[in-house]
Amino acid sequence: LRIGMQASRSAGSVCCAVEFRARAMTEAAHAERRGKLLARINELVGGGDFSPEVLEEIVELARDLAASAGFFGDPATGDLAYALEECVRGFAACGEGAIREAAAALSKAA
Repeated sequence: LRIGMQASRSAGSVCCAVEFRARAMTEAAHAERRGKLLARINELVGGGDFSPEVLEEIVELARDLAASAGFFGDPATGDLAYALEECVRGFAACGEGAIREAAAALSKAA
């Protein structure tokens, strides 16, 4: 019971810390983070390595970008990031060309 209470307190602290950090982020910080996420996505997509590890990193980056865009009221970027994530998840059906197109549309819109 003691361990459960300790774990519960710890999880609550993490949750509050994440919420506080998200609220403290400014629009300028969001724009900077968006730029870094997009640059990394474009670097990975442009590199032509579509190994499972690279695809998973693209998914994580797109998910982060979509969440950040949603938090800051940028639904267009969020929707395009989500579309890229879904395309990468369906890589066998989409293929490299569709991933490149989705990444380019995201970069152009953001």
